Amino acid sequence: MAGGVVLTQCKNVLRGDRLLVDMTTGVSRVESDSGRVQGLFDQSAGNGLRRQPPGGGGAKPGIPSLIPGKK
Repeated sequence: MAGGVVLTQCKNVLRGDRLLVDMTTGVSRVESDSGRVQGLFDQSAGNGLRRQPPGGGGAKPGIPSLIPGKK
């Protein structure tokens, strides 16, 4: 699809010039001629997006890392 594409899901909005969908893999991509795609994402609970805890998650304090060489 081309020509001012606007995708919405609940209060989430994504805008660009083109929407490319690979029907085999199901992967979608929004592109823009300017190289900048605009997105507005609602962070309130229940919007269908998985939220990460502050700090990006990772190992919890006191639990050793499974990565060799890291404590």
